Amino acid sequence: MTTQRYLLTTRGKAAHSGLAPEEGISAILAMMHVLQGVLQLDRDGQRVSIEAVRGGMRPNVIAPECQAWIRVDAAGTGEIDAFHAALKSVQPVVPGASLDVEVASDAAPVLDGDRQQAGLPVSAMASEPRSASAHDTFQPVSGRIRLGSGRDPVVLQDAVLTSAWAGELGAYLASQEAEMLAVLMELARLETPSSQPETQRPAFDLLARELAKAGYNATWWPGRRAGGMLLAYPGTRPRHAPVQLLLGHCDTVWPVGTLEAMPVHVHDGRLSGPGVFDMKAGLVQTLFALRALAALGLRPPATPVLLVNSDEEIGSGESTRTIERLARIACRAFVMEPALGSAGKLKTARKGVGQFRLRLASDQATDNALGAEMVRLIRAIFDLNDLSRGITLNVGLVTAGATTGPMREAELVIDARVPDFESARRVEAAVYALEPGLPSVSLETSGRVTRLPLERTARNQALWRTAQRLGGELGLALEEGAVGGGSDGNTTSQFTATLDGLGAVGDGAHALHEHVVIDAMPRRAALLALLLLSPLAE
Repeated sequence: MTTQRYLLTTRGKAAHSGLAPEEGISAILAMMHVLQGVLQLDRDGQRVSIEAVRGGMRPNVIAPECQAWIRVDAAGTGEIDAFHAALKSVQPVVPGASLDVEVASDAAPVLDGDRQQAGLPVSAMASEPRSASAHDTFQPVSGRIRLGSGRDPVVLQDAVLTSAWAGELGAYLASQEAEMLAVLMELARLETPSSQPETQRPAFDLLARELAKAGYNATWWPGRRAGGMLLAYPGTRPRHAPVQLLLGHCDTVWPVGTLEAMPVHVHDGRLSGPGVFDMKAGLVQTLFALRALAALGLRPPATPVLLVNSDEEIGSGESTRTIERLARIACRAFVMEPALGSAGKLKTARKGVGQFRLRLASDQATDNALGAEMVRLIRAIFDLNDLSRGITLNVGLVTAGATTGPMREAELVIDARVPDFESARRVEAAVYALEPGLPSVSLETSGRVTRLPLERTARNQALWRTAQRLGGELGLALEEGAVGGGSDGNTTSQFTATLDGLGAVGDGAHALHEHVVIDAMPRRAALLALLLLSPLAE
């Protein structure tokens, strides 16, 4: 008996499964077509075994590469040669995907036994202060700007008065452009990946320092497995006043060390660097909008409260409950995620986002039962896609097999995007309806649509129209747009009027060309300041 092992590699094209699913080519789906062809080569006298499969980067990224290790046992080298020739005829089928075949000198590697893949939500638990000593209150720095600069704060009562301040706010913030850039560069040079909670605290310290200059107190809640949250509110505020929520995040998708190859730098009126667009520039715009209100002595009709979390890029698992609680008491919410496109569109609709995990196990050690079921199920999952209706499901991660020999376990992680509530429920039902077709294979399914869609409700559209009018006062011809990616605005929209995409103008979220347009930052900050001043009944 002669044994030969092969390493199969399918390659596709990475794309964000929510923002641009049509641009991606799934190497995982391509591999399933390849493995289906490989299994058909299993016959008497020529036994083929799938030993391991791994592929993908993150659940919400269409996999650019997938690898599979297969073993062939045959009577002799002639039969192995015949198998090799037959293997060359197997095709990945998926348009644009490619397949490489090489002889593997070693057995399939032992795959990582830790099932916590990078990029998965860390917890569904909120991060709350555990005791008086478990959270810190930042002390204001010296030189704080006093509210009203020595005069009584002006409370604007109607839209005419709010518009009258557009010019002064715009001029003040334009004068702050250089300082805004300096703060953003300092913040961007603090690398803050979601997966490394210990990196978040220096960024929170910087934000607290700058918030103090606007008369804000900041309190930090530590996380259990994430980097915690920062809650900031005015040091001087009227009692029993209504609240409006400002929402942002300081975590990024970039690992520590990215700055070496992707430094923060200015060129052609742009600032480039990891996390500047998504969404550190939005945080800086928020800081300076609040500073402008303080410097000009303007008091909004509802107290602005700012929450900055550190787990948004991995699903806001620890912070969602806190966001929900704040949204329930807020009269409106402004989300400082980056704008849409070079035109700086505001985001008035977002798809709902879900994540599912499927675990397969087989009690058969002598056949390819689990491999065959994995192939069938992954293809069935991709068949649930309906781009015309805005429904997309992506198997973003696959890990199967642990040692040499037939696979006994497999795990799939699915990212789902849906346009509305009814679609969310249909997708959940369809995923949970998936069942193995062989009695020797068991299937365990978990997960759900955790971020319901941000839809164009009447109250959200009213807030958008206010922004459009106020943008005109600043010379901004604002447009609205819909995106496939989710944010914490999906959460707030379930409870209060929400407007998203108020952050930076630029491009390259999660990409090497990430950048912001510098001279757009003051006017976007002025827009936020005007929105905070706008009457609640409008």
